[in-house]
Amino acid sequence: MIALFQFGDYTVCMYSKIVQFRHRGVRRPDRDITNDTGVFGSVTLFRVGGHLRLAIEEWGIHRAGAELLPHLWDAACMGWNSGGMVWHGYQHARLGDKKGQPVYFQEWTIEIIDMYPPQDQIKSIFHARNCEPAAADQVPPAP
Repeated sequence: MIALFQFGDYTVCMYSKIVQFRHRGVRRPDRDITNDTGVFGSVTLFRVGGHLRLAIEEWGIHRAGAELLPHLWDAACMGWNSGGMVWHGYQHARLGDKKGQPVYFQEWTIEIIDMYPPQDQIKSIFHARNCEPAAADQVPPAP
């Protein structure tokens, strides 16, 4: 996952791993959480009205319908340590049409891995005008 946090005109993107602690509002057993491989991609924090929302997308794909998990609404960072961040909020039961879906309390852990994903997982970042990959839009190789 990439953590994408915007503060004014400044944006920070990091490759991160997300693990959900709950299933339909019920906390999963610690064994299941520990063994969960998680989801890797881009984490974006933004405001909708008066509510903070976290969205998870595949690296380099920032469009509606590219979500890897349902958004975390009313997101609040509950803690940050060497293992990552813990976020609480509310989440729809599944991706897709939200009409009539139940909403559950959810906890995510966001583990920041690196500035960029491994080279073999980097896709081109598309040019805004024509959605064609351009050489200037490629992410530089990690050192």
